[in-house]
Amino acid sequence: MKTDYLTPLTADIKRRPFATFDLESKDGDSKTVPGFTRVFLAGFYDGESYESFRGHDCIADLMLCMLSTRYIGWHLYAHNGGRFDFLHLLPWLATEGRSLGFRFCAIPAGKSGGIQILDIWKVNKAGKRNGKGKWRLLDSIKLIPLALAKACKTFKLQGKEDLPLETHEDSPRWEEYNAQDCKALWSVLGRFHTMVEDNLGGEVGITSPATAMKTFRRKYLLHKIPRGEDAHEFVFSTYCGGRVEVFQREASDLSYYDINSSYPAVMREPMPCEEPIWWMGEPPKVFTENGREYVGFVEADVELNEYIPCLPVKRDSKLLFPTGRISGRWDWAELALVKHCIKRWGKSVWFKSKPLLRGMVEDLYPYRDKSRQGYDEGLAYVVKLLLNSLYGKFGQSAVRRKVVPWDENLPKGAVPVDGTPESPAWYIDEEVTAPYIMPQIAAHVTALARIKLYRHMVQAGTNLAYCDTDSIITSSQLETSTALGDLKNEYPGVTFSGTFLAPKLYMLRGSDLSIKVVAKGIRERTESTFNTLANGGTVSSFELEKLGKMAHSGFRPPQMFELKKSLLFKSVKRTWDGNRTQPLKFEDW
Repeated sequence: MKTDYLTPLTADIKRRPFATFDLESKDGDSKTVPGFTRVFLAGFYDGESYESFRGHDCIADLMLCMLSTRYIGWHLYAHNGGRFDFLHLLPWLATEGRSLGFRFCAIPAGKSGGIQILDIWKVNKAGKRNGKGKWRLLDSIKLIPLALAKACKTFKLQGKEDLPLETHEDSPRWEEYNAQDCKALWSVLGRFHTMVEDNLGGEVGITSPATAMKTFRRKYLLHKIPRGEDAHEFVFSTYCGGRVEVFQREASDLSYYDINSSYPAVMREPMPCEEPIWWMGEPPKVFTENGREYVGFVEADVELNEYIPCLPVKRDSKLLFPTGRISGRWDWAELALVKHCIKRWGKSVWFKSKPLLRGMVEDLYPYRDKSRQGYDEGLAYVVKLLLNSLYGKFGQSAVRRKVVPWDENLPKGAVPVDGTPESPAWYIDEEVTAPYIMPQIAAHVTALARIKLYRHMVQAGTNLAYCDTDSIITSSQLETSTALGDLKNEYPGVTFSGTFLAPKLYMLRGSDLSIKVVAKGIRERTESTFNTLANGGTVSSFELEKLGKMAHSGFRPPQMFELKKSLLFKSVKRTWDGNRTQPLKFEDW
């Protein structure tokens, strides 16, 4: 049986030098109209000196500066670069850069459409790579997911001054503004490194989840643990995220409750971290009734009939919580809630468990206590980031996709982006053998978090209006506490009337006259746009093209496109029944 392990990190930290860059842009040929399609100024800061480049060739000048031998092996950051700055570099890399011997690959940032990593290297005249060195461009917002101004404030650094976007591009104030941004980002990254590595004893990775995992392995993982790779495919089928559902369309006298650090709270529980034990049929009581000594993932048929069902089912990229006759695989912690409803037992896999993550949670969480002597807002933010992002790294996909321009040396298995042999860009899928991929931990953390939310939902009962991952909106009065994992009232003393159209699309009117609009995927989140959608209208916004569209076009300069959003009065997760919704009913068997 194949066995490998997750091991502690014991080697010395190797801090890579880093630099920052930033682009300024306008719309089309106008020198005053704000926009994102034409770059007129580029700036670069390496921690010692700042350089700026203007005019039609500013991107070429920037690239030749950054891609010098001095910066080989450096990390080159742009804030939100994966959705803006990097896109403007691709046309140069695909044309002039290619003629100079540069090659690149872009690694997408999940489903966001942005770029997480842009790797660049150089080849000789024969097309062979010159050494192992490369330049790595990174989006710092994947490491520190804050607006730059907010990051400066959080880390108590000199912030950036605003410059009206209508300012004429020939104004010298743009160089000052750009330099300020480059230096501010460099300072934020430096402060982040200091806090993670010096204050917390961790190590910085290229993203916040990577940083959390490196910190866990460096400071809190004391012994190697088996990964249980033989069970990964089975367990991955049970892994799903948070619960988001609408229960009422219109409701009043609502309170907004949130669970205090839901994921870190459940990470204190024992986690599966031994060799997998397979079972067929109803498992013995040593697995199912022995406290929390074992964590299991079970295949079963169940029959449910509840207003608030507890078992998640993934169908058509949606996470549903249906009733009826359901077949699936679940974490035993969730399935045990309805064990009397199990009609057939299938295959299952079990792991002995230990409180693997508890030490990190209990050591770091006190930094978030504002009453703590020496409380530091920046350090509290870093701790929050690490604790909230650690579990997901265990559930990372074992396949990583790269986007590259066509090349005669494309590896076997490369897939054309546009589906034709003449495609200007190709996908390359690589299997990642990262030692931290242990889906049993990620799946168990998310299951425990859903259970915690579910128990509060049941308390609210028919007064429940809405839920989202770690929060519920209800007219019930629920018990609150400041303790880790307990409910808190996000807006004490304020009640709301709410209109809920769909998951992540609702509006709350507060008794304090406040208005809160949640509208995922819509740039302008206002009462007006919400009402437009509620009345069956369409909301439009103009967005910059992302990596996918640019790859289809052969990496021409990015353009704006119109993004339209509309809503039909139906819920894809529950069915409307007057003002309320009812769970979907499945007949799987």
